[in-house]
Amino acid sequence: MAGFSEGHFEWELKNFKQLEGKQTSDVFRVGSHRWILKCFPKQAHDPHEHVSVFIEPLKPPNLGPKATFALTIKNHNDPSKDATKRDTHSFNTGDPDWGFSRMLPLSELNDEESGFLRPDGALVIRAELKVDDPCLRVGVSDMARDFLALLDSPGATSDLTLLAGRRSFPAHRAILAARCPYFKALFESGLSDADAREVAVPDEASPDAVALLLRAIYGDAPACAPELLKPAAELADRWLLAGARDALHEHIGLVSSSETVIADLLWAEGRGGAEALVGQLESVYVSCAGEVPEADIEGLADANPRLLARLLKAVTKGGGGGSGGDGGGSGASKRQRTG
Repeated sequence: MAGFSEGHFEWELKNFKQLEGKQTSDVFRVGSHRWILKCFPKQAHDPHEHVSVFIEPLKPPNLGPKATFALTIKNHNDPSKDATKRDTHSFNTGDPDWGFSRMLPLSELNDEESGFLRPDGALVIRAELKVDDPCLRVGVSDMARDFLALLDSPGATSDLTLLAGRRSFPAHRAILAARCPYFKALFESGLSDADAREVAVPDEASPDAVALLLRAIYGDAPACAPELLKPAAELADRWLLAGARDALHEHIGLVSSSETVIADLLWAEGRGGAEALVGQLESVYVSCAGEVPEADIEGLADANPRLLARLLKAVTKGGGGGSGGDGGGSGASKRQRTG
């Protein structure tokens, strides 16, 4: 099962007639991905008679994301005359960007009465996206539905209660033992908690994370709010749920941004099983290095200078805060949408 995320972004290009070559927008987020717009004021390739506009996710995975999008050059005189083109595309490393080489004829743009250029000379481009996002979800089987019904309405079937904060979670020993290595080991250990009717989860564990992982243990594939990703990943690691932990790590990397990447790296660095996440976050840092707050970098220098040195080396090797392609040359040949 996939989840859908929708969003939009508007980009103002000032003094548009004076611009030359590829123009790249600020980074914006829709769904689990960060996106940019690219504009070629005089077309990406010959005959240079149109405005070209493309959209691209930063660091596209090998498969997806798949997005339905509309790109619009706004008409400030009459919105009903906006120039809009739509398409659906699965972005990947082979086709990292997609859009329209012939978005709007320059002859029409340069007509002073057309309304595409504002009186101050600015052009406004709007992107609207509906992203088919990979989520922490798979299809739920009939058996899983039965298990989840027991979790939601345990009644007299519950033989164990987990305590987290001020919340209690009725559960079933047999299901926990079969589905979670931590509880299997606990119940077979002979320790005092092994036969207890109530088992306290460590104080630092988030009750919301407990609720989410219980649903995962019982066969659900619940979506996880961004603020719960790290607490849930920590608890998944404690409960030896490697698959859930790795999926949560991947999602942390997907939602990381210039505002959070330093904190995300400090959280992930040295954490067991997080090696892939650290690599993913380092790639995020390289892609947005120029946008990371200076205070965050200074904090990293104090907290983990070796990590900072590694990041700076990666930026130097990777060319720094890139836009996901050079936009001209070979990239232009991949932009097949010309209608």
